[in-house]
Amino acid sequence: MSSAENDLYQEVVLEHKRAPRNFGALEHATHQAQGTNPSCGDRVAVQLRMDGDKVADIRFTGQGCAICMASTSMMTEAVKGRDVEV
Repeated sequence: MSSAENDLYQEVVLEHKRAPRNFGALEHATHQAQGTNPSCGDRVAVQLRMDGDKVADIRFTGQGCAICMASTSMMTEAVKGRDVEV
């Protein structure tokens, strides 16, 4: 990975850690899951609300390292509004 790519990667991860997208409890969730990484103690709970076959909304709560929180934040952005089939 080049220095520029590494800098961009770190910038994106740190931005999502500082200001995670879709963080907080979701009222009227239709689905939920939670998990804990036993080796480091990261804990994440994800809730979503489906509208037919579409992810109408998704939120998460929990705590963990920067990578854990950033990747969960990015995942919520990636699936929000998408069809289940995709």
